[in-house]
Amino acid sequence: MSKAGGAAGSAPGPTAAAAAAAAQKQKLLLQKADADVSSLIDNFSSLINIARVRPPRPAFPSHPAAPKRSG
Repeated sequence: MSKAGGAAGSAPGPTAAAAAAAAQKQKLLLQKADADVSSLIDNFSSLINIARVRPPRPAFPSHPAAPKRSG
């Protein structure tokens, strides 16, 4: 009696094909996750660089560190 995978030396059966398809799907999902994480890191780095370029604005205009208005 043969099992689902077939006898030794025979063509791969449905179990082997399903395992191969699952492995391929997992590989693709890992590649997508890697791309998503890379994109998040790039976007976060861009935000950090923008924050470094722009001077901070005071939260309260009456704060002593706020720029003086001429007028």
